[in-house]
Parts: sequence; C-alpha cells; structure tokens
Amino acid sequence: MPDWFKGRIALLGDACGSLTLLAGQGSHMAMAGAYVLAQEFGRHGSDRCAAFRAYQDFMKPIVERKQSDAAWLSRLFVPTERSRPWLRRLVIRLILSAALAPLTMAYSGATSVLKHRE
Repeated sequence: MPDWFKGRIALLGDACGSLTLLAGQGSHMAMAGAYVLAQEFGRHGSDRCAAFRAYQDFMKPIVERKQSDAAWLSRLFVPTERSRPWLRRLVIRLILSAALAPLTMAYSGATSVLKHRE
C-alpha cells in the first residue's frame, strides 16, 4: 500500500502492514504504531497530514523489513514440493537451541521497535 493515510483517516496495525505469524510482533506493531501516531499528533498539532506522514515515514520501513524477513523465514518453515523436512527440523532445533535462542529472539523481534524513539 503506497500510503497509509488519506484525508482524516490513517491505518494502523494489520490494516496497513499485516504481519504473518512468522514475522511476529503483530500486536506490538499495532500498539507501537498507535503510540508513534499519538506522538506525531503531539508534535504537529492540527497538521494531521504532517503527523500522518511522519508516522508512516517511521513505521513503514520497519513493517516492510519485518514482512521481508517473514517471507525469507517462511522458506524454512513452510513445506514445498522440494522442501527437505529433515533439514527444516534440524534448522528449527538449531535456532531454538540454548546456544542460539538468544540470537534468534534478538533477530526475530524480541526488541521493541520503539527502543530508539524519543
């Protein structure tokens, strides 16, 4: 979707950037989007177009990156005609192992998207 707003209406959460179960953080992203939008209204006052644009400029790249990561990750989890179930099971065991689980969680979004936001 090119823009997440039109006139007095803005989309939040899954309405503008639906994430799959593989992307994770769907509810976090919806609440983060609402938080960012509220902040932008605080900064821009009655200029809702500027507030909507700033909200979209911050959130859209994050959502697109999560969607892209989920598409890549789906190749490991979603069976296909050429998939190798043994390899998929091995990869899942590895990424959820005690040694790699912290890295897996950090990569898959255990950190809030608002971590570096003012």
